[in-house]
Amino acid sequence: MDDDKNIGLIVRLTLQRHGHQVSCVQTGEDALSACRQKPPELVVLDIGLPGMDGFEVCRRLKADPSTAAVPVVFLSADTSHAEKLRGAELGAAGFIQKPFEPELLVRRLQELVRPSR
Repeated sequence: MDDDKNIGLIVRLTLQRHGHQVSCVQTGEDALSACRQKPPELVVLDIGLPGMDGFEVCRRLKADPSTAAVPVVFLSADTSHAEKLRGAELGAAGFIQKPFEPELLVRRLQELVRPSR
């Protein structure tokens, strides 16, 4: 989920092209609802969402036993040390900086869903 619909579209199309099922929502509240109904393999969040920000979405996902094990990755232009640290403290699996290379995004996300042996 991304606050910029164009970025969200690029992420969705890139992941779908690589055979992944993708659901997109626009708000943190919608993300929580969707994840609780059907926990996904992975959640990609922007920090700056309208209403509930990505950090709060991550915190709530990690606090819910039904979604606590789902990896969360932040996709954000703000990848300062403080933001990365906050995400790590909340249990995020990583940060990817915008702008991003679509193929590198796919590789990083695939590593989280299917860790190398």
